[in-house]
Amino acid sequence: MSLKDWLPAIAVIGPIIAAVITLIATRRLRERKRLRFEITAPEDLTAPMRRQNVKFSIRYEEQDVDHFNRTVVRVQNSGNAPIKDVRFIIRTPGHHKMRTFNWRPYNDDKVIESLDANWLADPNDDALQVSAPFLNPKEMFGLALFFDGKPIASSINCRMEGVEVSTTLNTTISAYAAEAQFALIEAILKSQPLGILFQTTDRLMGGSVLERHQKLKKILNKN
Repeated sequence: MSLKDWLPAIAVIGPIIAAVITLIATRRLRERKRLRFEITAPEDLTAPMRRQNVKFSIRYEEQDVDHFNRTVVRVQNSGNAPIKDVRFIIRTPGHHKMRTFNWRPYNDDKVIESLDANWLADPNDDALQVSAPFLNPKEMFGLALFFDGKPIASSINCRMEGVEVSTTLNTTISAYAAEAQFALIEAILKSQPLGILFQTTDRLMGGSVLERHQKLKKILNKN
């Protein structure tokens, strides 16, 4: 068959192929606003001491608490477009004598500096509302939520127009890494000989460790 014999078929199939290619390219390049939440199961930090029959007491704002639980939440803009006015609520069933939180920076400390959070007056739950003026693609932040009582699971409530929201249970988030490093550096700095040696060595290496530590300390002290 000659090329002329194929021309009628090409005239029909050509536009169809072009339309399919255009549709695929449009879907891949179009603006996608996606907010991904990862939350850990509640962790009773006092359980190891109770298993060893260690006698201890925890006081929070002049009140004794019998358990010290932690849930870690991580939030990421997993889309390809900035998301403005990010708002969501973390709900922990019931009311607790102790309820507090710490921000957890990941890829950019500046994200933490723009965040705001406040406890809502809810008749049934401890509800923490978190907001951010915007979150750029791939940016993320987290927080560690602490509460007393039984280690009960928290949940995320987030409804934003035009934003696809997903929530997953994550068992791989390191709940201890950032805080353990922070506590270790604080302990070293308070030790006179080790503190001087650590600061001197860090200055010789450019001072990046202490600089980041002081930034994180200011952020944590706000809360």
